[in-house]
Amino acid sequence: EGGEGQVGHDLAFVHDQGLIHRDVKPSNVWISHSDDQQLRVKLLDFGICKTVSTHPQLEELTRPGAILGTPNYMAPEQCRGQATDERSDLYALGILLWSALMGYPPVQGRTHLEAMALHVARETPSPSSLGVEIAPALEAIIMRSLAKTPTARFSSAKYVYRALRAAQAVASK
Repeated sequence: EGGEGQVGHDLAFVHDQGLIHRDVKPSNVWISHSDDQQLRVKLLDFGICKTVSTHPQLEELTRPGAILGTPNYMAPEQCRGQATDERSDLYALGILLWSALMGYPPVQGRTHLEAMALHVARETPSPSSLGVEIAPALEAIIMRSLAKTPTARFSSAKYVYRALRAAQAVASK
């Protein structure tokens, strides 16, 4: 399984636990090899995660409107200080995949505010439109993950994980 699938799997697990990571980025992804030399990829650093549970005993550690995260990897709704959910993490996963393919993130603001404004206002170009050869299925996953509105993204990390696995299976044939 490729690293992108493992991060998708980790996000699905995190979301199943009722948590939103809110800071998916390269420095929060650990890559190593197991004893049998299998690639191992793990999602780390849950310092700013939030619960999506409605259980009355669980209080949020952040207040509504607080902007937390790394601006180059934040979803538009996160940049606006609006409510975040699993789909916000999926936007960040899309940035991570786009960045791994292109070698740089799609948004590179000179300041945090500029990066956040670009996430809100500018559509991300597809890798193929920038001359990169990419499997159409993988590009479709990346671009759907990078949709500006949460409802246009995958509804859960489980679906992204399954789509990545299917794209990998097609590519390996």
